[in-house]
Amino acid sequence: MDRVKVNGKFFKKHIGEEQISCKVKKLAEEIDRDMKGRNPLVICVMTGAMFFAADLLREVSIECEITSVKLKSYEGTESSGRVKIDDTLKRSDIEGRQLLIVEDIVDTGLSMSSLLEEISKLSPSDIKVATLLSKPEARVYDVNIDYLAFEIPNYFVVGYGLDFDGYGRGLKDIYILDNNQL
Repeated sequence: MDRVKVNGKFFKKHIGEEQISCKVKKLAEEIDRDMKGRNPLVICVMTGAMFFAADLLREVSIECEITSVKLKSYEGTESSGRVKIDDTLKRSDIEGRQLLIVEDIVDTGLSMSSLLEEISKLSPSDIKVATLLSKPEARVYDVNIDYLAFEIPNYFVVGYGLDFDGYGRGLKDIYILDNNQL
């Protein structure tokens, strides 16, 4: 589908399922190479990154442990300017470990910088970030991204885990808001 309606708004296809799959495989190869023998703890940022993390982890061949953390920073199509982080991660799980945080999108960088600050307090040996999408035009907080699938302009996107108020996550492609709503 080149155009979809999600939660009352129209979106047009921006990145296809095949392109996503190809990039996920390339990132998995990089992660395998960089983290061989390190047994990282992979932290999936829920709920948006669940599809990306699942596909990525099916492609990597390294031994790793998986957990998740839930962040919330969006209200509708805009960032709220605040980040809420659940408290599921414990020092005993993190201390001395190599971490790989898997995120759906880094736009302003607020969510990721907040998460990195909190996780750093738990004394990991190293932290790497993998993200499906990055919006450098929107960046306000400096965030180092180690594994990036796609850099995109400052568009509001849905699909492949990304949502609009809870809707659209299950779309296989990534769509951008279509300002021509006819």
